Amino acid sequence: MQNTKRSLLVLGALFLVLTGCSSVTNTLENWGSSGDDDTTWDDTSMEQSATDTLNRYTDLINAAQDQVSYLDDSVQYAEYDLNNYDEAYGVSFTCSFDLYDRDALYTDTMNPVGLEDTEAEELKAQATIVFTEIDQLDTLCKDLHKYVAAQEYKTDLEKGKGLVASIYTAIDAYYAAHDVILDKTDTLYDKYNTWTVDPSDPISVSIDNMNKDLDQAELILDLVEDAYVNENYTRGAELQGLYDVLSTQVASHSGSNMPAVDSYYTYNLETFYDDLELNFLPNAMVAQKAITASNADDLYVAYSNVLDYYNFMIDDYNYFLDATGY
Repeated sequence: MQNTKRSLLVLGALFLVLTGCSSVTNTLENWGSSGDDDTTWDDTSMEQSATDTLNRYTDLINAAQDQVSYLDDSVQYAEYDLNNYDEAYGVSFTCSFDLYDRDALYTDTMNPVGLEDTEAEELKAQATIVFTEIDQLDTLCKDLHKYVAAQEYKTDLEKGKGLVASIYTAIDAYYAAHDVILDKTDTLYDKYNTWTVDPSDPISVSIDNMNKDLDQAELILDLVEDAYVNENYTRGAELQGLYDVLSTQVASHSGSNMPAVDSYYTYNLETFYDDLELNFLPNAMVAQKAITASNADDLYVAYSNVLDYYNFMIDDYNYFLDATGY
């Protein structure tokens, strides 16, 4: 039974909105019968096909966000160079924007399976907007790259500043589209995904454990974000309680308590718990201390790190689903 992929989150304080990659070719394998007009879906096949389709939209969301995030980081350096221009150093920028497996992602998201017609058309329209915004960013990224490579900044700094401003505008437009399609896929996951854990299957138990740990980690992330964005320094004790619950939970899911999955699948499982235990939890504790001390600077750094490692865990989780076929 198909399990639900998870979407990465975006640093809400820096953008207008909050927020593995595999491609699958749609086939007729999940039809209950074929070859005539009476073809019907059985319930399990419909559920699996719908969830698999929604997973492709999650792949698009995550792959696109990765590229937009990298672009935003690199553009900030170019912006600094332009605003603080020094002839001795010039301006640095290299465009590495490349939506992984774009054509396959486009094919998959333009051919949804297992959804109602209105749902499919709505998602296709939303995905089309995402691709439009991504293509615009790709063009602008290359324009800035050519501008820097040709050293046009030596005679026209304003052109470079204009390109940077256009990229930021396009990034905001992308995240607006991102948020719409994310909300829709989440709603449809709730409708179509009825996955339940199989206690006899170590892989199924591992997925269930990771889901529980991610749910608890998201509560921590939400609290830390609230503390930073709203300057709310009253929830230190609450964060400590969430931290303690997750620490206890993780101890029962990792190390010697980890389900005995086949060694072929253990890498992403172990990486998930390394990211959780060695990075997410320590940074959550830094956030707790910053909240207690009302230290906005330390809280911002902790919030950024908590978000980053939460997203690493999401990647580990999704890669595990891809590897195991869930």
